Amino acid sequence: ETAIDIHLVATGSSSTSFSAPSSDGTATNGTNNATFTKATEVEFGYDASSGLSWGRWQGSWTATDAVHGNVTATANDNLHWFATSTQKQTISLPVTGTWSYVKVGNTSPTDDAGNVGVLNSAAFSANFTNQTITTSVNVTVATKTFNATSANIQILKGGSFKDSAPVITCTPTCGTTAGIMNGQFSQNGAGVGVSYGLKQGTQKVHGVVVFKHH
Repeated sequence: ETAIDIHLVATGSSSTSFSAPSSDGTATNGTNNATFTKATEVEFGYDASSGLSWGRWQGSWTATDAVHGNVTATANDNLHWFATSTQKQTISLPVTGTWSYVKVGNTSPTDDAGNVGVLNSAAFSANFTNQTITTSVNVTVATKTFNATSANIQILKGGSFKDSAPVITCTPTCGTTAGIMNGQFSQNGAGVGVSYGLKQGTQKVHGVVVFKHH
């Protein structure tokens, strides 16, 4: 059960494999990559104005790297991903102004028990003057609704961002929580993809959301 942001894949049609950070973040041979190959694709989308695509693979996808060899997902495992268009130059972003974004697509959130839920709402804005972003998601999987917010998170070189401690609340009440929200802008800030992983107790929920500037 994982969510990944991919920065290298040409889009417009579904991908069958890609290289991305290995599932446990282990560096291999001086890199941090694994090759992921799909079996069953259950969701796919593409937005031409932002150049972003997204999807979800369910069960029997494989991850291969030099440390773990071939690891095959079980029937309950889902892999959520988004990708920018192929870039031949460094991603350039605005340096002033506050931009609002609207959602153009998402995967259905899933948990590690194989339950498929719904994205109730999502929001994203960027303050390019301060080079920060604020984003939030509200998702329901099984009997639990999660609300997660990352506020004033720094935009990093190359147009990415990462929050390892989003604020998470639940209905019904959460147990112990943990989470991560990270993402990547497409060229000129036209769009942005956000991946999230949220945990309360033993339940782990993942998904991706894609936005475009309006």
